[in-house]
Amino acid sequence: MNLDVPRHQSFPTKLSRLKRIITFLIFGQASHLRPNGYFLLFLILFLISSIVLLFLSII
Repeated sequence: MNLDVPRHQSFPTKLSRLKRIITFLIFGQASHLRPNGYFLLFLILFLISSIVLLFLSII
């Protein structure tokens, strides 16, 4: 039971870090260069893979 507590505590920090990275990618890239189809496709793939990795790390 005690080993399970830090994992639940570290999950929101992982989520906030992921949100920060995603927002940095979206706004940082959008300010420098206008996003085209390839960039949006890469962003969608990155989001899907990061969500899958998060669920795998939880399980």
